[in-house]
Amino acid sequence: MSKEYIVIECSAWMNDSGYGINYGTDSERFSSYRNAERHGWQLVGSDDFQIGMAEGNKLIDTMKSETESIGEDTEALNEIAEQLGLTT
Repeated sequence: MSKEYIVIECSAWMNDSGYGINYGTDSERFSSYRNAERHGWQLVGSDDFQIGMAEGNKLIDTMKSETESIGEDTEALNEIAEQLGLTT
């Protein structure tokens, strides 16, 4: 199975109970980081998104550039994947 890239939209929330981040995606898959990045700009209108690397239904990593991982810890990656309906 080959690696594909997805746009991950992030939105922070806060209320009387606490705060957190919601993650979402339109589930469109791209064969290159650059194509996913272009789609993110069109979708969000700014650079306020992440690019996820996936293989099938598994989220492998989230990235801040084509060659640099965001360095999410396993717990954070699991949380993002769960909100996107993916596994790790």
